[in-house]
Amino acid sequence: MQKQHEHIDGLEIKKLVYEGFGLGNGDEKSKTVFVRKAYPGDVVNVELFKRKRANGWANVLEVVKPSPSRVEPRCVHFKECGGCPWQGLEYSEQLRWKQTIIQEVLDSVGKLNVKIEPVLPSGDTFGFRNKVELSFEADEQGHPFLGFHKQGSHWEVLNISMCPIQTEIAQRAMKLIQDFFAQTTLPVYESRDNSGFLKSFTIRYSFYTGKLLFGILTNMGNFPEFDDLGNLLKKELGDTFAGILWFIEKQEKGKATTRVIQAQKGDDFLEEQVNGMLFTIPATAFFQTNSQQAEQLAKVTLDFADLQADDTLIDVYCGSGFFTLQGAMKCKSATGIELEPELILMAEQNAIKNSISNATFLTGNSRPVLKTFVLNEKTFSVCIIDPPRSGLIPKVVTRIAALAPKRIVYVSCNPVTFARDCQLFAEEGYHLKKVQPVDMFPQTYHCEVVGLLER
Repeated sequence: MQKQHEHIDGLEIKKLVYEGFGLGNGDEKSKTVFVRKAYPGDVVNVELFKRKRANGWANVLEVVKPSPSRVEPRCVHFKECGGCPWQGLEYSEQLRWKQTIIQEVLDSVGKLNVKIEPVLPSGDTFGFRNKVELSFEADEQGHPFLGFHKQGSHWEVLNISMCPIQTEIAQRAMKLIQDFFAQTTLPVYESRDNSGFLKSFTIRYSFYTGKLLFGILTNMGNFPEFDDLGNLLKKELGDTFAGILWFIEKQEKGKATTRVIQAQKGDDFLEEQVNGMLFTIPATAFFQTNSQQAEQLAKVTLDFADLQADDTLIDVYCGSGFFTLQGAMKCKSATGIELEPELILMAEQNAIKNSISNATFLTGNSRPVLKTFVLNEKTFSVCIIDPPRSGLIPKVVTRIAALAPKRIVYVSCNPVTFARDCQLFAEEGYHLKKVQPVDMFPQTYHCEVVGLLER
């Protein structure tokens, strides 16, 4: 069993690695040490919280000699919070290390012989997020509060008073919500035994309309305070208030978890504009969290797609039509596939809203939908894929290849699964030609990757 409070002093951080850790050469027991919130050039004293074989994982106890690239974090919660681990690093260095890490992943995981482009920076590095998801916890007096999980914990929640990557109006709303719940004794949900009530709270913001949409998720139970909360937000925020929804999450052993709307005040959606196109965003739907940088992401993706007037586009994992509809403006026809019916409905409404008539949307799992296309000998000249972090299963890769697209544009937030899948596409004759990282997530190690594959 590992000893408690095991320290290593004077550890020099050599580089940053995937998942954002600073890497240093440790002692005989932990030859390689991965350190949270430590940056190249730092000399630190650390405390290990995990050891596996010859590797150790540690937290910084003291910065003995700071890196020249180290900066003062803006957030007062930086040391304890589990988010924004690179907030103490100059943004130019964040970009440089993101490029280096992505290149290393492509080389080591995918064995891909391609040199990636420098990362496209985010215009705003603070105040850029359009969505924040907060967890409930209770203080010693039993009053609920909202926050993020503490660094390294799945259970402990940090009571927060600010979050500088959110917009100022979202932070103001967060303070109103915190104060409201602090005056109640509503029980906080406990996943261990499915007891309690309050689970999480979501705040969404539209950079186009300047409006806020709120969602509260609870266990089964009564919530008479919902109307008071909605009235408070409407009064204090005025025209900025779009709406608030109360969702109940039902969890029964052996059954799928379901969410149903229990009550609503105001609208259940926001509108956002990207590259001149309007998108309706439902309260629970996925949308790129950096609205302004989403424009850059779309431009890179469509530039790689190089759509011509006679092209036919298929967009797998199309969501609410973000790439499908922008692509449809440039080609003969566009088809989107999405598992969630709500998102397909939004995609169809977005098509109408933007006067697009050459886009078709299909609800279903990508694997059987693609199989049907293959059996019917359907082909598409261009394919865009933007899968979940887990990437693609091999059958999806082979079925996309069977559609015989000239170009495949792969958008991913996970360079590891991106590299793995590009290797699978290589077996089908598609080779990675270009890679353009787009920084959607300043102050973190995360980065969006856009790749072009051609036969």
